[in-house]
Amino acid sequence: MCLCLFVTCELASDSTLLYDQDWENAALSGIITHNGELWQDLGADDPYGSKSFYFCVTDDHEETYTDFFNVSIESVPSPSGGFSNALKFVVTADDPDTPALTRCSYNYKVGWGDSAFNDLEEGFNSFWIKLPANLNTLLDPTSDEGWMMLAEWDEYTVSGNGGRIGLYLERRTYENGGVLYLRATCQTKVENLYAGYLWNITNTTFDVSSILGEWAFVEIYWKHGDSDGAFRVAINNDVVLEAPGNDTKCYNDFYQGCSLKSYSNRNGIVVYYDDYKHYNGVPPGAALRTVFRSHP
Repeated sequence: MCLCLFVTCELASDSTLLYDQDWENAALSGIITHNGELWQDLGADDPYGSKSFYFCVTDDHEETYTDFFNVSIESVPSPSGGFSNALKFVVTADDPDTPALTRCSYNYKVGWGDSAFNDLEEGFNSFWIKLPANLNTLLDPTSDEGWMMLAEWDEYTVSGNGGRIGLYLERRTYENGGVLYLRATCQTKVENLYAGYLWNITNTTFDVSSILGEWAFVEIYWKHGDSDGAFRVAINNDVVLEAPGNDTKCYNDFYQGCSLKSYSNRNGIVVYYDDYKHYNGVPPGAALRTVFRSHP
């Protein structure tokens, strides 16, 4: 027999808007090298200063990186009607010289370097995303499981140990009848290999196909900790994923987060983003402000 107590938790009211980007007046900068990778400012005042928002190209060949993906700012039909500028990611091919599949990530510093976000272990992101209408086909799992990472938060790796939180869309023939579904994981790294999970959650009831080809509003709240942590995701004002319990820390502090990420084992995925906001807490009016959690 299992008795569950359903609790309504009101999140703390303190929140400060740290970054707000709608790309209306933004322009892509030239490519610069930093820490052995290529970086491109996406409209921040300073990619290594007070704003600390930047795009990581993750390719060490400046002359060839456009062979694998394209990033642009385009005027498109907006979420609110009319037209507005949006950030566009397209992965076109796998780069054989990168340690993992080619990826496009809009990165912000969390606990890394001299920045406004140094040691920030809690935050809230909201943005509009438009996934391709044919994503279900692009992630066809017939010959190989199809997956796409939408966001990621990385811990420092110390003596081979670390971890990450990842948000995914997946299609697997052996899970959920091959239908596209949401997954979030808190994955541990041991001896420099991702070896297990603190938790691994899925939502197979949310109809992912209902948001394909349309603008969808995403909210993500995270708090890094081993006893007071949290991770929650809402889409179009409905909470769709929540970490089971309060442990979101594998070993070490966060060093960076990628809240806009197009990373997949498929090419040709076109993603648009608009009206990106980053807070240090959950703002009033957010769907994640009131959270329902069950405890055994």
